[in-house]
Amino acid sequence: MRHFFNVLSFAVALLPATLCAAQIQGKVIRVLDGDTIEVKTLPAKIVVYEVPIRVRLINIDAPEKKQPFGRWSTNQLKALLAGQSVTVSYTQTDRSGESWDEW
Repeated sequence: MRHFFNVLSFAVALLPATLCAAQIQGKVIRVLDGDTIEVKTLPAKIVVYEVPIRVRLINIDAPEKKQPFGRWSTNQLKALLAGQSVTVSYTQTDRSGESWDEW
């Protein structure tokens, strides 16, 4: 029984590392602002439903829409990513529960 708990503890300790390595593929369906997009996932083994996922781009600090250059930064990201197929690598979640990702 003790061996079981040791193995279980080890598996739980490795869980965050496996979550950090998670990747999804999808298509950019909406650009919300200069550092946030929505991606519609493609069918995969781990994702059963094609649901939009909100993705905040890591290491990007773009102005919000109502700030100076906010609309410009949103339009630049739209020109770059709108309708594009992307692979998103999950990296972390912030205090509000939103994920910060790389693409």
